[in-house]
Amino acid sequence: MKPITPEKSKLGFVGIGYMGRPIARRLLASGFKLTAYDRDRGKAQELVSVQNRYSFADREWGYVVDYCERNGIVFIPWFPLGAGKVAGEVLDRIAKAHGASRTQVALAWLLRRSPIMLPIPGTSSIAHLAENVAAASLRLTDEDYQMLSAVPELVASR
Repeated sequence: MKPITPEKSKLGFVGIGYMGRPIARRLLASGFKLTAYDRDRGKAQELVSVQNRYSFADREWGYVVDYCERNGIVFIPWFPLGAGKVAGEVLDRIAKAHGASRTQVALAWLLRRSPIMLPIPGTSSIAHLAENVAAASLRLTDEDYQMLSAVPELVASR
């Protein structure tokens, strides 16, 4: 593990972020616990949340979502909308069928993906906030969920 700089950081060490995917995948599968060294308390603390890029079109960190779910750790996805032509076409089709926005569909997929998911989408106005909150009420069909889950992952995002 590499120390985080600057030295005055409260967090002393970070585990999987510096290891690369293959090593991180093996560690998490073997029962490795995500912890951080808390300098103020002088001991390791279990993590309560993990934040990473994740969406229906960018599932590179899906194994971390699975680990978080097994261990009761909140996963906070950022860039939840995904991108790319195919992803946009699928989003548009499902959004139209539900009378919803693309963002609502993308957020609904995240919320269905796992109960530990805590998306924090960007919000620029009261209307945008209401739209984002309404995504929690959108119920994707099994077919919708599978179509979104089958969108080819964005290779450029890696």
